[in-house]
Amino acid sequence: MNKDDEFDFEKDWEDENFELKFPKSAPIDKAFYPFDSEQRFQECTMCKKKLTEHSEFLIEKANKGTDVIFEIAICVPCAMAMQKQLSVESTERIEKYMSRVDFQARAQYFLDNPTNNIEDYIGHCVVSGKPIDKKEEHQIYSYCTGDNMLYSAMPYAISGEIMAEIQELLSPETKQEMDDFMEQYLIPDDLRDLLKGRPVFI
Repeated sequence: MNKDDEFDFEKDWEDENFELKFPKSAPIDKAFYPFDSEQRFQECTMCKKKLTEHSEFLIEKANKGTDVIFEIAICVPCAMAMQKQLSVESTERIEKYMSRVDFQARAQYFLDNPTNNIEDYIGHCVVSGKPIDKKEEHQIYSYCTGDNMLYSAMPYAISGEIMAEIQELLSPETKQEMDDFMEQYLIPDDLRDLLKGRPVFI
């Protein structure tokens, strides 16, 4: 970049054609509400601390048709602690697998093409690009602060087909960690066998 091309903040800020863009932040879509509530998640699934207006947290839900298979809201500190429990082998495999997704380009697309339609974000699998079949199992993810959700690379959806592929990448140690998490926080007794080994991908 030569001197003539340098960004002059004061000049360009005053230029009526200049538009400073930030990721959209808007109220959490009801697709990410607890299945039995008309309000957002109120506490972290793990540490049980209240999610205040300043709390940053992630939401993951597994849906099939009108059924919610599981749902979690995890504050950022708990999410980071949980990720550290993954084996090095699993982490490397997942990162390699997910590297096919250009999250930066996805974020830029929605920065340039803002939309209020949640289906524009979660209507297709973020990995395969295929439409999400709502009758089949799939998972959705979002990043939130208080009552608002960030619309950027997230929210997104992952199909059951892709989740099955990711599950095959997990080491035995990581699968056990996932089982322990499910058993402790999410699984009622009658679903324990059904959900055993399922990756929580928050």
